[in-house]
Amino acid sequence: MIRLRCPTGCAGRLQRPFARRAEPVRCPNCRAWLAAPAGVEDGSLVDAVLLAAPGAPLVTAAPGRRLGWLLVAAVVLALLAVAGVKILW
Repeated sequence: MIRLRCPTGCAGRLQRPFARRAEPVRCPNCRAWLAAPAGVEDGSLVDAVLLAAPGAPLVTAAPGRRLGWLLVAAVVLALLAVAGVKILW
């Protein structure tokens, strides 16, 4: 079990299982998104890493949008290849 201290200056402290130290968590006091630092040891009290300010959403990448553009690009390249082959014949 590790204990995280909120880096925003509020009185928020929370406990996390050591196995879940890499997952983001919200401060119960100010609602900021936090994570444990990389070199944390089991049973320690550390200042957490601030991922998002209090009240701000935790922004993550949307993998679905990138996959859509990749599919469009693949279809366009395939159509250009087919058109190039027909011109050469």
